[in-house]
Formats: sequence, structure tokens, C-alpha cells
Amino acid sequence: MTLHLFLYIIGIPPCRWSVSAQRFLVDMGNYVQSHLTKEEHVVFEAHYSWCIWILPVIAFLFLSAPLLLALQQETSYGETNDMGFPCAVFLLGVWILIYTFIRTQTDEFAITNQRLIIKTGVISRTTLELNLTKVETISVDQDIVSRLFDAGQVSIKGTGSTICNLKCIDAPFDFRKAFQNVLGTYIPTHINDGFNMKPDVDFIRRNADVNVQQTSSAPTQAKGGITEKSESLLKLKSLLDAGILTQEEFDAEKKKILNA
Repeated sequence: MTLHLFLYIIGIPPCRWSVSAQRFLVDMGNYVQSHLTKEEHVVFEAHYSWCIWILPVIAFLFLSAPLLLALQQETSYGETNDMGFPCAVFLLGVWILIYTFIRTQTDEFAITNQRLIIKTGVISRTTLELNLTKVETISVDQDIVSRLFDAGQVSIKGTGSTICNLKCIDAPFDFRKAFQNVLGTYIPTHINDGFNMKPDVDFIRRNADVNVQQTSSAPTQAKGGITEKSESLLKLKSLLDAGILTQEEFDAEKKKILNA
């Protein structure tokens, strides 16, 4: 919608847009929504901070200086100067502002209930889509100025050394916290890979019972080892923390392992 308004302001009304151009504009700013799977939805979206405009505005003012100086000399002293170079430099500054505007409107950073989706690029397009379990770390880097304006760089590292650095992100710690919250409720099962979807508890308990029985029926020498007992207790504790086993079931299985 913002891109449509921008084109209208610069004198290109909607009636003059071709069908392919309209589809291109819609896809530029709507990549995430158009590539969601059937049971997938967006949980959190990040955006650029206004700090991303600081360097482009400075560059525009600097590149506008030759044109302003030439116009001032022509007005004050009546001198006729060659305006080719000042105009070219000024147009470069305008293009920097337009490029930054389109970038802020089309780049997308989203966390869904299944994936992390990142799409960047104005002329060319670069996408990164990682399943939640494939993301190893999300780190945030902030200098003094960025901390004052709650902006920063978000670095994403996935399995296989996949690294993506997102600069000038607004509220970067909210982005990392949202990912941690989604990952904490992400329970993949044989039925679904959804977010906040009720897992098949009976299926998980049956598998847990089979694992416990296999551990209990191991040879006496293996069962009596401290390492094996510790691993079995840690597995039971993780099932208890996940809410798959009740406290009574946990105590019963713990007693079996300790008495083995």
C-alpha cells in the first residue's frame, strides 16, 4: 500500500500500472504472506529502525550542495554555470533516498510458528528460510548510539554455518525474545509441526514407556552403571518438565531405575 501511494505521489496513477507491475509490487512487500504453508501463520515481524535513514539523509544533503551552490551563484551574480554535474549528483542523492525508502518497505523479517523467514533486496532478491530447530543462535550487537534509539544488528546463525546479519533492526531484543518464545512452544510430533498445537500426548507417552522398558530390560551390568542410571533419570526429568509425564509416573519410573 505504501509503495502504491509513493508511485501515485510521483505522478504514476494506478490506471497506468501494468498487470505485471502490480503483481511485482504486491510480491515485493508481501513475500512472507504469499509463501506461508497451510497451517503456518506469522507470530512476529521485525522492521527497520528509523536510524537507517541517517546516512542516506546525510548523503543527500552532501550531494545536493553542488546544485544549491550553483543556483545561488546564478541568482546572486548572474553567472551561467554548467548544471550538468550538479544535477547528476543531486539525482544520485535522490536515488539514495528512494532506494532506502523502497528497502524499508519491501524487506521482510518474520517469525512464523514453523520457520524464520527473511527476504531482502530491492532490484535482486535474497531469501533465507530456516526451520525453528535449524537456528542455533540469535545474537544482538548494539553500540552506544544504537542503545539510545533501541536499534541494533541481529546476527542469525543456523546449522551448517548459515549466517545472516540484519542491520538497523528496531527493538532487536524483542525479535530475539519472540523467537525464543516460539521455540519454547514448538513441539514437533508425527501429526503436526505447528505452534501452540496440542501434541499427541498418548503417542509420546507410549514411546516414553517403551524407552523406559528398554532401559529396565538391559543387562544387569549395564543397568547398574551410574552413567546409564543418570542418563535415564535425565530423560525422565525432561519428560516431566515437558508435561508428558505426571509426577506420580515420574516417581514410579525413577524408583524402578534406582532399584535396578
